[in-house]
Amino acid sequence: MKQEIGLRLGVLSAFYLLLMATVWGVALVVGDNVRPTHFMTHFVGFGTAIVALLAIVFRFSPEHHAFLNGLKVADYDWVLAIVPIAFITVYLILLGNIPLMDAILANEYYAVSRIRTDISKSGFPESYIPSLVTRALGPPIVIYFLHMKKLKTAFFVFLCAAAIGILTITKGHVIFAAVPVILYCVFTKRVLQAGLFLSVAVFMIYIVMVVTNPVANTACGFSNDPSNPACRETLEPLSMSNEDLKNLPAVEKLIRSLSRRALLVPGKVVAEWFEIFPAKVPFEYGCGYRFLAPLVGCEFQQNARLVYEVKYPDRAAQGILGNKNAAHFMEEYANYGVPGLFLAGVLAAAAICFATLLMINISLPAFLSVNAVFLLMLASTALHTTLLSGGWFMAMITSAVLLARFNLKAAEPTAPLTKSAPQDKI
Repeated sequence: MKQEIGLRLGVLSAFYLLLMATVWGVALVVGDNVRPTHFMTHFVGFGTAIVALLAIVFRFSPEHHAFLNGLKVADYDWVLAIVPIAFITVYLILLGNIPLMDAILANEYYAVSRIRTDISKSGFPESYIPSLVTRALGPPIVIYFLHMKKLKTAFFVFLCAAAIGILTITKGHVIFAAVPVILYCVFTKRVLQAGLFLSVAVFMIYIVMVVTNPVANTACGFSNDPSNPACRETLEPLSMSNEDLKNLPAVEKLIRSLSRRALLVPGKVVAEWFEIFPAKVPFEYGCGYRFLAPLVGCEFQQNARLVYEVKYPDRAAQGILGNKNAAHFMEEYANYGVPGLFLAGVLAAAAICFATLLMINISLPAFLSVNAVFLLMLASTALHTTLLSGGWFMAMITSAVLLARFNLKAAEPTAPLTKSAPQDKI
């Protein structure tokens, strides 16, 4: 088991460092206030913590032990199939409307932005249900049914989970529901199934973009007029001339936009945060954490929204509330400066180690598929948000319960069944 822990911890750590290096690389290029010492401090903190945690685990971890060994659910797995649709029903009842329909009827950029703002301002528990379904429950359930060779059921659960992205006109929900499933199919050589899930996800994302993107609806009149701020909002991510933009196929527009969002935007947002902290907003020393602000004796500051208001005062004046979400280490920097970057690395290492230990009893393909999307999430979300409301901690538990060795009835394509392993892991 110790070798397995070392392998998984090493793979997740390498992926995390590669991802953060990409974010820091862009930030260093575009940001005047970003210094090499910043990312070095962050990486030193992460590396130091990983080495220390690995030494502790190797010293005290037993040979055959897991925090959660899973539950046998084969006899009542039909309950799992209705979980996402049950949550969606409850969510829409609590919300009191269907944001997708409101956005279609509004058909105007800022009106759609206000609808999305209203969704983010919804209270408990409705504000947490989309993340719960698309990140913590949907992917592990789909992976479970894929392994049990129940493709129709898996596809039904996937559609229900990803549908929240369309209903709430949020691309991110579709992406989070799809990426772990697609990765699992790729890792286990289910190529056709991976293509099916990818095609459906791209189609759903395109629907969301049509509704929310003024270039694709009558709010902009298909004119791509750069004088219209709503149209400019869409033109800027593509960085192309109007004529070239018109000639691009819809799928290529989608791919270009998502690629830019994944590869360039996180680093640019980090650079923007460095412009604001501490030049325009002083370091907060704990006031940027909701759970810590009362203990420190100050008012909580939601940094992502604060940065948005500083960057876009005209939109804030119109009541359009947005968030400039940055990579997770920027929350620690905004609170504690450069030492906060070291702390961010330590906390990220602790989270990765915890996920490894909690999910050690599931197969490597499932382990990597479930965790990869949350590491990607760290490129634009605070660590504590990713763990709690972002669904990472819940996804760890759901995966450890559903995908452990007790629920395996057939071998993975990548791991043939042998006499020495009569019960494999999903």
